[in-house]
Order: sequence, then structure tokens, then C-alpha cells
Amino acid sequence: FDCNLPDIPVGGSVTLLATYSVPSNANPGFVTNLVTVSGSHEDPNDECDNATDTNLLKEEADLSITKDDGVTVLVAGDPIPTRFTIEVHNAGLSDARDVVVTDIWPSVYTPEGDPEGPMGSMCGFRAPGWYCELGALPAGESRTIYISYTVAEDVVEQTVTNIVYVNATTPDPDQSN
Repeated sequence: FDCNLPDIPVGGSVTLLATYSVPSNANPGFVTNLVTVSGSHEDPNDECDNATDTNLLKEEADLSITKDDGVTVLVAGDPIPTRFTIEVHNAGLSDARDVVVTDIWPSVYTPEGDPEGPMGSMCGFRAPGWYCELGALPAGESRTIYISYTVAEDVVEQTVTNIVYVNATTPDPDQSN
């Protein structure tokens, strides 16, 4: 940006404060900001008319995932499928790149169709479970995946734990959520 200042007396100085924000989809790496000063009078030492500030731009995407099928008890042999709703959220600050959701499917679950991801995602089964490649997930946004299953009639009573994972190539500062 340009900033017109009044004349500065010999030996004087002026301090300017410039604020900026970095877009959540900015590419990581070093960013250099250059400032140049010039005036209408001849400068006997123009070698000091430029200054730079270089910063390392990092990415951080705080991803979280929830999974719920709306039930606490399943009945073996029930022909009506139960449907999981999986929600992935990016709390930012950066966009998450190459987001992939994976689930190691318990052997007692029988899938009823492929996982249903948002438009543009690629979902399917890969032993021992299923996956959904979501691609980029902008900061502040969420994506939802659905998958239905039944439990075979010959399954004995047991506690079943099923965990879903979300990963991205963008570093996540909080792996606990």
C-alpha cells in the first residue's frame, strides 16, 4: 500500500503500524514483506531506503470428528439398517489439506451400501474397514459422511466399540479431538 507522509525534518522519524491477516488457504513457507521509502528530495544514501521482514508461515488445522448411530442397543438379525452419521469439522486456523476419514469396521457389522460422502469426495471399502477421502476442508467448515449397517442374526451378545479417525497432511495441533 502507499502512504503519503508530511515532510520529515532532518534526524526525525515516523513510525507506521500496518496490520494484516493471512488467508486460511495460504501456502506454507517463508513470506517476505518489503517496505520502501522515497521522497521528493534527493537522498544522499539510498542504500537504506528499503527494509524487509521475513516470517515462516505455518499451517495448523484443528480437525475433530464425531460419530453417532443414534442407538445404544442393537438387535442381532434386525433387517432394518442402522445408519452412522460422521461429522468432520475444521476449527482452523488454516484450511486442512488431503483430509481422509478411516474406520476399522468391526467384524459384526455388515455394511449396507457404500459410505456416502459429500459431493466431490471419494469413499469406499478397503480392508479392514472403509475410508472417505474428503480433499480440502476449509477452516470453519464441516463435512458429513453416512454409512449404514446391520448385525447378522448369529452374532452373540457383546460390547462393540467402533472408532473412526480423521487425518490430513496439514498439521493438527490437537490430536485429542
